[in-house]
Amino acid sequence: MLVAIASPLIDDVDGFPLSTFPMFSKARPEELTLAHVVLVDGDRREPVAPGLVFSSEVLQTKVAIARAVSGGPKAASDLCQKVAARLRAEGHGRGSVEVRTDRYHVLTYVEGNEAPIKSKLHARCDVAGAMP
Repeated sequence: MLVAIASPLIDDVDGFPLSTFPMFSKARPEELTLAHVVLVDGDRREPVAPGLVFSSEVLQTKVAIARAVSGGPKAASDLCQKVAARLRAEGHGRGSVEVRTDRYHVLTYVEGNEAPIKSKLHARCDVAGAMP
């Protein structure tokens, strides 16, 4: 009985009745690659709220961005134009929307160095020039 209960520790399997809490116990990568949509206005860069990108549900928005990025330049441009139009409708009249994939070093990011170590721009569009 004890072996059955302790088997998740031996087999490194997460399950009932004993959890190894893999979300906390496994080593995390030092780098994070993130496909996201940002609003760029001068020197200021800020992420666009999920509800303005696709849905207020974060995971649905993450999937929508991933599909746009993997769908190629036209899909990324279509998403960019839709987000720019939503931003304009919310009262943002300037700046650019960028659909991009950035790679960050996690620890230096948390320490305040938010510059990506690698970037790929998939689409850029002007908020003021977006079609409603």
